[in-house]
Amino acid sequence: MMSVLERVTIGFRCPMDWDAMAGDERERFCSKCQKTVTDLSQMSREEAEAFVEEAGALGQACVRLRRDAEGRLVTQGCGSKAVNERQIRKVVLGAAAAGSLGLAACSGSSVQDDPPLVGMICLPEEGK
Repeated sequence: MMSVLERVTIGFRCPMDWDAMAGDERERFCSKCQKTVTDLSQMSREEAEAFVEEAGALGQACVRLRRDAEGRLVTQGCGSKAVNERQIRKVVLGAAAAGSLGLAACSGSSVQDDPPLVGMICLPEEGK
């Protein structure tokens, strides 16, 4: 059975800027739509699954989500390797560009360079 996190999509993509919203790294308040936006990448996998299952049943939640290159939803703990690979790649590329190292860039990074999505969640029925 596919995890609820692998089925979650953004049904309506919000044009509002996450960085302009008031709040912390986990939740921010959108003054335009008057809703709390929850960043799933700041939750553990278990917390994110519970949140999506409850919110999906209600159909009311706004979330910020990030996926890795394989399409998996990034949550606390599972995304740390991807972030570390990205940081290492930046250091290696920066050093190579400065001429101090002749190393090739790391390959196989699991980080997707697309920006995080913000909007209303949508849970398609499993198998569709």
